[in-house]
Amino acid sequence: MIDGVMDDPGWLDGGLVDELTQVLPVPGDAPSQRTEIRIVTDGQTLFVGFRCWDTNPEQIVRNRKQRDTFPFWDDRVGFSLDTFNTKRNGYFFQTNPNAMRHDVLLEAEEFEVSWDTIWYVETSIDEAGWTAEFAIPFASIGFDPFVDAWGINFERGIRRSDETARWSDWQPQNFVSSMGVAGTLEGVEGLDQGLGFELTPGMTIRRRDERAVDDRFEFDPTFDGYYKVLPSVTASVTANTDFGQVEVDDIQIQDDRFALFFPEKRDFFLEDGLIFDFGDISQNGRPFFSRRIGFNAGNRVTGGGPARILGGGKLTGRLGPVKFGVLNTYVDEANDIDARNLLVGRAALNVFGESTLGMIVTRGNPDGSGATNPTRGRAFDEATGTGGGRNSTTVGTDFLYRNTDFRGTGQTFRASLWWAKSIDDDHLSAGRNNGYGIKLEYPNDRINWLVGFEELQEDYAPRLGFVNRNDIRHWFNSFRYRIRPKRGPIRTIDSDVFGQIFVDSGNQLETVNLRIVPAEFTSAIEDGFDVRYRLRHELVRPTDFIPTVSIPADDYTFHEVALRVFTSRNRPIRLEGELGWGTFFDGTRTRFDVDLEFRPSHYLFLGVEYEFRDINLPKRRGLAPGDPDRNDRDTQLVRLKVDLLFTPNIVWSNFIQYDNRSDNAGINSRFRYILRDGREFFVVVNQNVDTDENRANLSRSELLVKGIWTLTF
Repeated sequence: MIDGVMDDPGWLDGGLVDELTQVLPVPGDAPSQRTEIRIVTDGQTLFVGFRCWDTNPEQIVRNRKQRDTFPFWDDRVGFSLDTFNTKRNGYFFQTNPNAMRHDVLLEAEEFEVSWDTIWYVETSIDEAGWTAEFAIPFASIGFDPFVDAWGINFERGIRRSDETARWSDWQPQNFVSSMGVAGTLEGVEGLDQGLGFELTPGMTIRRRDERAVDDRFEFDPTFDGYYKVLPSVTASVTANTDFGQVEVDDIQIQDDRFALFFPEKRDFFLEDGLIFDFGDISQNGRPFFSRRIGFNAGNRVTGGGPARILGGGKLTGRLGPVKFGVLNTYVDEANDIDARNLLVGRAALNVFGESTLGMIVTRGNPDGSGATNPTRGRAFDEATGTGGGRNSTTVGTDFLYRNTDFRGTGQTFRASLWWAKSIDDDHLSAGRNNGYGIKLEYPNDRINWLVGFEELQEDYAPRLGFVNRNDIRHWFNSFRYRIRPKRGPIRTIDSDVFGQIFVDSGNQLETVNLRIVPAEFTSAIEDGFDVRYRLRHELVRPTDFIPTVSIPADDYTFHEVALRVFTSRNRPIRLEGELGWGTFFDGTRTRFDVDLEFRPSHYLFLGVEYEFRDINLPKRRGLAPGDPDRNDRDTQLVRLKVDLLFTPNIVWSNFIQYDNRSDNAGINSRFRYILRDGREFFVVVNQNVDTDENRANLSRSELLVKGIWTLTF
């Protein structure tokens, strides 16, 4: 039983860690405050306790309370676990003095913050500092039962002075989640996960009211199940899956011709989801992107939209030096696209200390005959009946080199190499359906650089992946130099350059992006400002479509200068603003972005984001005589967030978004009550409001009530 006090005599039987080293502001120095950490286990649960002494407890920063809110801007403690002792992957658990919970999946330098598992934490504050007690059931994490030592690291942050102290490794370019430099937890043996079953039945009640559509009332049971085949291997199933309680996506306004990227937020796909990541590809070119499951593009008559996942299964884990994952789902008929099976398999072998050599294969096409190719348009040829269609296969291989002690210097070096090939059934591509890339990185504190190249050929279009631009050769690089003054109010001065060049397969120049930040000044608590310059070159072809503006086919080069100012999140009010002005295609654009946060207490959060673009373009030929000689327009996007945080487990979140391009406002109100981890209750209201012609008309309304109840054995 944990209570946030650490007065149980059992803590004295555990291991003691009391020697942390300062990472910031002075790497290698002793911390300004004393910390003691104890670790004990009863065979079923890992208990970790932090006693954080503080000579000024009234200055402890504790603004955040909601689960998975990033606690970096509060006082905080956390620890990472490499339960396979591979120096590549693991788990990270963190809290602040409010007992908010932050859990993260780790895979090399990648991490998944949306992942949630079952664990507990309690905290308390007293006149000498604060205390945190963690309880992590072994049934909630995977581990190798044949190793008796885990990688582990501990970290404490003191926000008022932006101080960070760590147990193992104090290099600023590394993190507590960098498992390659973690310490060792010995004597890990005889752990009990129970029978290994985790069953989560649920019930969803939904009422939809939509214009021109009959009102619908739905009453749907749902089920997710997990079974630890081995302590290191998990089998998962889902049936009649519903994700109605998941947070809505932020609206984005598109100012180029390439499709936007939205991250995965659904629990079933987040669980061990990093195993399926491939090639260290951030967005464009991914052979697998889980958000393609449960959505299709429809056909020429019927637009795209969600497609219900009737069922799915997943097997993920690690056996010795191999990590693997197999995911299979069956998606219902929707938007005139028939039901279909979607499959992905991924495996990687640990090599060279911290590196991996892997492969991936996908099978299926969620869009069917509605599939498109970013370069060629519709993949399905109605005249010949080939291309697109029911199935498509993608295969690929990747090598990821990672070294956190490059040439014995304590610095980090990374290299990534990947190749993939997409194959539509009955589609001849003359072999131009490959994608490949290479990237070298030196991501360290004082000097941070990256260089890379990739080519996505004109028929490279993995149907279960994300490709918004192909028929390209892409060079990219970045360089940042950091100065850390020894005195004064400035903590860091950063100078950086980023550039990228796109050409097509005929080496015709399409896009150039260049960003230069001569100096960004940041204080110890992250007040700061910078001035930046951007250059952009675009080739617009007659067939190109840019949603925001109408641009004639031509070559364009345009420039922008911008000023950015930001204040610290230590204070109740935080502001970030950026003002930019410059040329835009053959006209001009003024850009203003502002992000305002207000936390009068840790029970209330108010946030406003505003994006404004004033675009002025020459009058196009064909306009009637007497029309203005400018084609002026502005785009505006507003996001409003209001969160009531009754406790870390009872939260009412409200999110309103509006943009004048679609003349549509979206309202999402979500009440979440966590009785205990794995047993949750949601009430969600979603509404869409049309604001065309200066009138507000409710076009869609949805009420959802959902409960889930996890049983572990």
